[in-house]
Amino acid sequence: MDKPTIDALWLLITAAMVFTMQAGFACLETGLTRAKNTINVAIKNLTDFGITALIFWALGFAFMFGATKGGLIGSSDFFFTLKDNGLPAAFFLFELMFCSTSATIISGAVAERMRFRAYIAVTIIVSALIYPVFGHWAWSGIDKRILSGWLGNLGFVDFAGSTVVHSLAGWVALAALLIMGPRSGRFPPNQSPRKIQGHDIPVSVLGVFLLWFGWLGFNGGSTLELNNAVPRLLTNTVLAGASGMLITLALGWVLQKSPRVDFVINGSLAGCVAITAPCYVADANSAIVIGGVGGIAMLATDWLLERLRIDDAVGAIPVHLGAGIWGTLSVAIFGDAKLIATGLSRLQQLAVQTLGVAVCFIWTFGVSLILLWILNRFLRLRVTAEEEYAGLNVSEHGATTELLDFFRIIEDQARTGDLSQRAPVEPFTEVGQIAGRYNNLMESLENKSEELKILSNAVEQTADYVIITDKEGTIKYVNSSFERFTGYTKEEVIGRTPRILKSGRHDEIFYRILWETIRSGKIFRAEIINKKKNGDLYYEEKTITPIKDSAGRITYFVSTAKDISERKRMEEERSQIQEELKNAYSKLKETQGQLIQTAKMSTLGQTAGSIAHEINNPLTGILNNAQLMKMLLEQNKEAVPDNFRGLIETIEESALRCKKITTTLLDFSHVSQGFFVPTSVNEAIEKVIALVEYEIKIGRCLIRKELASDLPKIMGDYQLLQQVFLDLISNAKWAILKKSQKESGVITIRTQYTPENNRVNISVSDTGVGIPQENLSKIFEPFFTTKPVGEGTGLGLAIVQNIIKEHRGAITVDSQVARGTTFKISFPALSHSFEVK
Repeated sequence: MDKPTIDALWLLITAAMVFTMQAGFACLETGLTRAKNTINVAIKNLTDFGITALIFWALGFAFMFGATKGGLIGSSDFFFTLKDNGLPAAFFLFELMFCSTSATIISGAVAERMRFRAYIAVTIIVSALIYPVFGHWAWSGIDKRILSGWLGNLGFVDFAGSTVVHSLAGWVALAALLIMGPRSGRFPPNQSPRKIQGHDIPVSVLGVFLLWFGWLGFNGGSTLELNNAVPRLLTNTVLAGASGMLITLALGWVLQKSPRVDFVINGSLAGCVAITAPCYVADANSAIVIGGVGGIAMLATDWLLERLRIDDAVGAIPVHLGAGIWGTLSVAIFGDAKLIATGLSRLQQLAVQTLGVAVCFIWTFGVSLILLWILNRFLRLRVTAEEEYAGLNVSEHGATTELLDFFRIIEDQARTGDLSQRAPVEPFTEVGQIAGRYNNLMESLENKSEELKILSNAVEQTADYVIITDKEGTIKYVNSSFERFTGYTKEEVIGRTPRILKSGRHDEIFYRILWETIRSGKIFRAEIINKKKNGDLYYEEKTITPIKDSAGRITYFVSTAKDISERKRMEEERSQIQEELKNAYSKLKETQGQLIQTAKMSTLGQTAGSIAHEINNPLTGILNNAQLMKMLLEQNKEAVPDNFRGLIETIEESALRCKKITTTLLDFSHVSQGFFVPTSVNEAIEKVIALVEYEIKIGRCLIRKELASDLPKIMGDYQLLQQVFLDLISNAKWAILKKSQKESGVITIRTQYTPENNRVNISVSDTGVGIPQENLSKIFEPFFTTKPVGEGTGLGLAIVQNIIKEHRGAITVDSQVARGTTFKISFPALSHSFEVK
């Protein structure tokens, strides 16, 4: 097989690959648009290829590659005869695919709003005039390896069409969008732009794969021969597409906090667009950079379009125009000068590339804007708002769908008010399942209409009276209860205001607050004294609720009222009873204080003998030592005995002991004043132990203290807390003695702090006789005691419990017969900051 035949075969294969891009664009655009427009999108992609094929065969190929007229336009090969077999025919077919690609790119940008006949006109303009003329300037003569277009002669390099194909289509799309405007709802007034989601993203992803495959033919076939540069071209294409995809994926993750599928789709395509111009002159590293920056250029263009409120349905302009411009300029930045082969310096090459981009803008955007503006005057590019709402499948192609039939039923119901109509149901489709649910909803609404009648009767017949006024306060409705209660008839009050009920008992400030409340949209509730028609005053409990329309504006006020005159009379009686109860409670508290003091003095009486012994011992020591000192002084008045100092120290020690006992006894005997102040539990316990220590010892009991050093204070009454600990220790001693008169026992007092619940915990345990289970539930009851007559009043633990409750504390008991009893107390602890204050 000779070289021309191989090259022709290569062009035919790549032309077929580029042809698959039509299917890729169809899938991409169909998936990124709404279901009601999918038929329109599909038929446009199919039709524009047929139109482009014939137009390019008849005119476009001649304008683009015919014999040049001053480097401006071709003038031969109209209605291309294909008389030359082999390479010329393959070249025509390959270039035809490029022209169809440029035309179909526009379809996605203008989707969901352009009339089908207007789109056909745009396709004709692009394939017959705009694309071939600019293509001649840039590519004329490439089949002969001698550029003859004026732009190509300047050194403009666009190997496979970043500008010639892609940017050109982007400029035409931009002109069309500026004339037609955005889709309905895309840019709500005074609101942020609203994203219109496509209906089938997986199909769009399939379209990307097809496009990527076609791009390999797009770039690979642009060599116009099968040579050793082809593998490098194809590799650069894949690397750039992957780079654009991953860069936009990462940016979407950072900026949007999620992997945005639209970023990934358009990012990969932008990378391919960017590498299309420099794929022949760039190496692999440059291809990755070019593709990545192409993705960024796409995102930047998309952001700019949104700021300018230009609605591109699928992102065609950001992908093909934004990335296409960058790809064209990157030829001068990254291209190998030997491969570029224009003889220009890098800066000169950049200037020529920039000129090419500018010329494409002026020619393509300028001509398309003028022609489309003229076309819009006669043909009208855009469908009506109603047609857009129904969807172009229906309005442009007369297609009917299950979803459309469903919508028609809904519209009929809205127009006629007949809720008995039912939507057709196909149980095996999504729309059918929705229709089934909708029919269920209609049945519920029909039932609700009966409920509305019941509601109307309920409002009319309710015991509460109802007034409905407009926003100015004019009465529009009153129910029967209003008539019965106030004595006014409906005819007498309709058209008047509720002022007719004023009693004169409320000042103007009251009514001003009422109006300010309801006019601000809030509910007003109050008890009001009003006046009936006959002049009688009455109390009512009134609620006034603003009623708003769909726009949030207040249109009516609904006032409901209940007669509470009888309730107010009962409240006055209750108030008197509460005052009496308050006085009784005060007396009860006074009596309680007396009981606590009585119990305290009773406890002191029980321990008086022990205290007397405790005080008597140090007093005896004081007396004996004093008498001894006196005798020694009498015997030897001039000499002081050697043990004189020891005798004085013994006297001092015994006196201090007496002072400690009497001070503790006096502190304990003080009457509590009921003041709650920061109090140390450990200190109160130490005081009580000092008071009963001697009595405990002679009773063959041992007190074991385990007091936490970091125990925070509590808010309490020092005297009352001492009473609690004294009673519990006294009961523990009694329990130990009752168990055995010979064996000794242990009373353990522990304190600890639990920061988890901020509680101070105290436990008083003994090894005494224990409490039977049947008595545990009774021990805190007043006058309950297990002690013999004369040994207890039965009030001790009841008072202890009451004191603990007043301190917001709790007390529990755990006991086992013959093993002992433990009382556990907890109080809320004070914070450190409060203690410092």
